[in-house]
Amino acid sequence: MQAGFTSANFFSVMGVAPTLGRVFDDREEIRREPVAVLSSTIWERYFGGESGVLGETIEVDGRPFTIIGVMPRTFQFPARETMLWLPITTNRYSLDRPKRDNLHARLLYAMELGGTPASAANSGDGVGGPGNDCRPLGARGPRLEHGSRNQGRAVER
Repeated sequence: MQAGFTSANFFSVMGVAPTLGRVFDDREEIRREPVAVLSSTIWERYFGGESGVLGETIEVDGRPFTIIGVMPRTFQFPARETMLWLPITTNRYSLDRPKRDNLHARLLYAMELGGTPASAANSGDGVGGPGNDCRPLGARGPRLEHGSRNQGRAVER
């Protein structure tokens, strides 16, 4: 079953309100509350379209989530297969992302320049050590021209 992990303001930004119940709020997002908003498809298929579904639980990745709302049938975002929406802070994988420290930035930059992770990790002065062109991409080619003559293809300076 596909779930959408979203921020609390997602539903208001999309301009949609639930058919039944409510959507989660900022406090629930910040507190990582295990609450769920169902699609009308899952509500009808698994809960028979009963209004008593509010307050019941649904298991997601082995964790119980309390059902607080049901979205209209016409709401199918980001895909028709999305069956429920959960606070983004309850996504256990979003909490495991590596910290974007200097080493991570250098590794990404090295790969962009065609370098190796070892050259990025071992250099103290940027990517790849002395003699390598470590200027930002905007300061050296290629660049993207927006015009009808090259139709967005990369061109060298």
